[in-house]
Amino acid sequence: MTVFGMKFILLDPLNIKEWSDLKESSGYSDISVYFAYQTFTGTLGHLFVLGIVMGLILGTIGGISGKVGRRLLR
Repeated sequence: MTVFGMKFILLDPLNIKEWSDLKESSGYSDISVYFAYQTFTGTLGHLFVLGIVMGLILGTIGGISGKVGRRLLR
């Protein structure tokens, strides 16, 4: 999504403002490189952190509802 949507990311006024504020201290040579790495980092964070947390929560809810349903049907 980032590769195909990069032109839209680079045209966003908020992203342009963010890059102008951080370009000296970011360590990246170009706005597209900066947002590619930032998007990739955010993606991994959502995938692993939220994925694990949501998996645990939904797995617990599913397990509990399965046990409750099984006991009610006996």
